[in-house]
Amino acid sequence: MPWLLGASDEPSIPTRAQVVSMKTASGPAARLFAFGIDAYRLLPHLEWLERNTGRPVIGATGALSADPNGRIRREPGWARYTGATPRPVD
Repeated sequence: MPWLLGASDEPSIPTRAQVVSMKTASGPAARLFAFGIDAYRLLPHLEWLERNTGRPVIGATGALSADPNGRIRREPGWARYTGATPRPVD
């Protein structure tokens, strides 16, 4: 299950803080919500991904790229625990 690390700079896309505060996207549902955010973000980039196989688009769940067969691949982001809280690694 993906973790929501960091926040989005796009005003039309909810940030991590906004997602976890939604009743319908709380707990494990917040992680599934991240997949929906990534699907939404990928739509305008599908042709670019097709032409640039293997080059990533950064999503809420990690770096997303298309393989030569057009399948979307996800490389999750890295995190480091600070106390009990995971923080994105730059």
